Amino acid sequence: MTNEELITFIADKLREGESPDRVAKMIRGMPPAQARDLVLKVRGIMKWEVRKQAFWKMLGSGVLLAIFGGIFLATGRLFFIIIPFALAGFLWGAIQFVFAVGFDADYTNPHLK
Repeated sequence: MTNEELITFIADKLREGESPDRVAKMIRGMPPAQARDLVLKVRGIMKWEVRKQAFWKMLGSGVLLAIFGGIFLATGRLFFIIIPFALAGFLWGAIQFVFAVGFDADYTNPHLK
């Protein structure tokens, strides 16, 4: 198994919900400590990517909330559609940022190669 295939295998298993210890045990031909370090490194990179995407999601939703909240405060006009969706997007982004949930199965991280 090449290095790229090994990293893809690790990322796929982590996305499927396997524990890092179990994934490390599945890797053949590598010392257990080195395999565990590699699995934890891949997992860390995946979590960082999720947090990065969540930050941008929170930022975009926060900007929408600030704009339409400012319009509400200035004019008294309430936007019943955009404000709840922006608030929900901001809250979901905050949850993803804090807990790093939501590994994207279709996302290929260039840092993992």
